[in-house]
Amino acid sequence: MKIKPSQRWELIFGAAVWLFAGSAILIAAGPLAEISSSALLGSCIFTSVGVLFAYAEMMRRSFQVEIDRDMGGVKIQRRNWRWRLIREIYTLERFNRVRSIFAMRGKYPKVRVELVEGKDSRALTLAVLTPKSYLSDYEPDEAARLRREIVELTDLIDSGFEGVTVPLLPSSPDCLE
Repeated sequence: MKIKPSQRWELIFGAAVWLFAGSAILIAAGPLAEISSSALLGSCIFTSVGVLFAYAEMMRRSFQVEIDRDMGGVKIQRRNWRWRLIREIYTLERFNRVRSIFAMRGKYPKVRVELVEGKDSRALTLAVLTPKSYLSDYEPDEAARLRREIVELTDLIDSGFEGVTVPLLPSSPDCLE
């Protein structure tokens, strides 16, 4: 079973707007020989912000989780800010349940689907999803579906949606590749 983050169109749209603005400044400045340094600087700034938006989306989309029952483990693959591939491997036997929570980590609160270790001291985040609503019914249908699929595949306990809680410490990998 593979889990990948969904496409975030706001980052892609943001990148396109900033890249378009950078290009528009250069086009409006006229022929290449007549471009002033301020127009070139403005174009570089707008284009750099667009590239930054695109890079952030590429890094976010590089995160992949693969649960392999036959291997008895969970593989996480992601890229760091220098675009180096990082692979982490966790054994399934150290986890005893699957849960989803509504937690604040970062700018906005999100729903997290996690594998929780036996002692309830650490958890491995498998997916971070946007809540259905910030006021009442937080858990999106995708989180419940994902939990059910993981339980069917791994025979772990489904703790369900545990509401608003503080996230546990992150699990440390058994192996790095």
